[in-house]
Amino acid sequence: MNLNVINVMQDRYPEATIGHSDHTPDLYTCFAATALGAKIIEKHVILDKKTPGPDQSVSIDFMDLKSLIFMGYHQSQEIMTYQKKSVGFFLIQINQNMIH
Repeated sequence: MNLNVINVMQDRYPEATIGHSDHTPDLYTCFAATALGAKIIEKHVILDKKTPGPDQSVSIDFMDLKSLIFMGYHQSQEIMTYQKKSVGFFLIQINQNMIH
């Protein structure tokens, strides 16, 4: 799996919403994809992980889905907070340069 393609797609298609279709048995790849800028995550959800089926091995249950949503919300809040701090720092730098 090459998650760096997210950055390639963002550069190539700046107006597009870039996402990640995850077919791994856990949430770690989803976390990494959102950290790299994926705005949409596609993940298979199953009622019971013991239920046989074609996507059973790469599906998450509703507790995992809750964790994924919780992570996504908090990660987006941290990114927004970081961006606000970065913008604030940048504005301070501009103001100090204008004074000197």
